[in-house]
Amino acid sequence: MHPDGIRIVCLIPARKGSLGLHRKNLRLVGRFTLVNRAIKVAKKVKPTMHIVLSTDDETIFKRYRKKVDVCIRREAQLSTSDALISDVISDVLNKIEGFNENDILVLLEPSSPNRTTNDINSAIDIMVKNNYKSIVTVSLADLKYHPYKLLKSTKELCLIPFVDKSPIVYNRQQITEPAYYRNGVAYLYRLGVARNLIKSIPDGMRFIITEHMVSNIDNELDLWIARYIHFKNYFLKILKK
Repeated sequence: MHPDGIRIVCLIPARKGSLGLHRKNLRLVGRFTLVNRAIKVAKKVKPTMHIVLSTDDETIFKRYRKKVDVCIRREAQLSTSDALISDVISDVLNKIEGFNENDILVLLEPSSPNRTTNDINSAIDIMVKNNYKSIVTVSLADLKYHPYKLLKSTKELCLIPFVDKSPIVYNRQQITEPAYYRNGVAYLYRLGVARNLIKSIPDGMRFIITEHMVSNIDNELDLWIARYIHFKNYFLKILKK
């Protein structure tokens, strides 16, 4: 429980299927699977979180059910590629008791394995201190991928700006408005918000910028980037000793 009397639920959703990377949640980064990495980070967060694992994967269920406070067997209709995370959250909240609307849900998707305990602690502290209803971690988009520089094709196969009425940009230095993307490190919601989610980014959601490099895994390349980041950080720690 947080010193302010707020309880925290941590949800780790880990379904069996994955369109971009087969059995993604059981892939290794370092010595641990993506699921195990999420659990290990969650257990180090202070104050202690009530950790819930939701899965339709029998291997994940048997291997990790004793490492969390609650392990829920997810129903088939909530385990498809087009199932909404809001429905998964609702399912979990309907199956646990003892929490009120002002408590916090921390969503940790295994696909972002480069998160740190400090990332989660900072997000919780900022949310509580400012009495936010929801907050998400983001990374700053590289200027070469800024929306002002992106293009799309017309029906006649001509290129036009992806963003309508975007300003003409001759070089990156002209871009002064930063763009951000969700990095999957963490989503935090008050339970009153989480119970009524329609989309993962509700209106009025605040954000916290993740300064260090992370990979949000959707495919094989993302997995190798995550491994690179992990081993880079590992060796940097050794060199500092």
